[in-house]
Amino acid sequence: YESSKKDKQMMTFHKFDEGYRRVVPSPTPIDIIELDTIKTLFNEGHLVICNGGGGIPVVKSRDEVGGDEKAMIGKKQAQRKNHLMGIEAVIDKDRSSSLLAQKLTVDYFIILTKVDHVYLNYSSKKEEKKPITSMDVETARQYITEGCFEEGTMLPKIESATEFVTKTGKPALITSLDNFIRETSKQGDVNNEIKLRHIEGTWIVP
Repeated sequence: YESSKKDKQMMTFHKFDEGYRRVVPSPTPIDIIELDTIKTLFNEGHLVICNGGGGIPVVKSRDEVGGDEKAMIGKKQAQRKNHLMGIEAVIDKDRSSSLLAQKLTVDYFIILTKVDHVYLNYSSKKEEKKPITSMDVETARQYITEGCFEEGTMLPKIESATEFVTKTGKPALITSLDNFIRETSKQGDVNNEIKLRHIEGTWIVP
């Protein structure tokens, strides 16, 4: 992660019905430290579980830091240079997965979630929700600008998928795990090559 004046967010406490919770920032990931290890395992055909909210966010120190950043990483760590330092933050699983997919140069980026499609008017009580089967990045950006997706749920998924498609020129799919299993099982024997582009869901394309 890279700390900048724009991204600096101090830890705050929010009051909920059951009490207070500490809220920490979720900065945009810029690198994956164990990428070479992940690549090796991936290329050898292993199923690699990585990234996600359980990962450890770190920053690389270049100089002694102060102010808000020192409060985030601690006084002793702030005095070290050229070290990886843990920070009080949360790794966004969608954005980190998009970054990993870009670095692995995969042909598709697939986000499995709770719904079969991305919907317009998903939470609206007045308008009928409409499934999106496919959209290009320009349309996706327009929907993002118009606030069509909920923050913290579908919005980061759309942003991450759009980022992947923009950077690689390759398609991304958002659908549910159940639908993915159902759709792939339609294609017959598990030893056959699965034609991912035939799977129904929400495709984001260049």
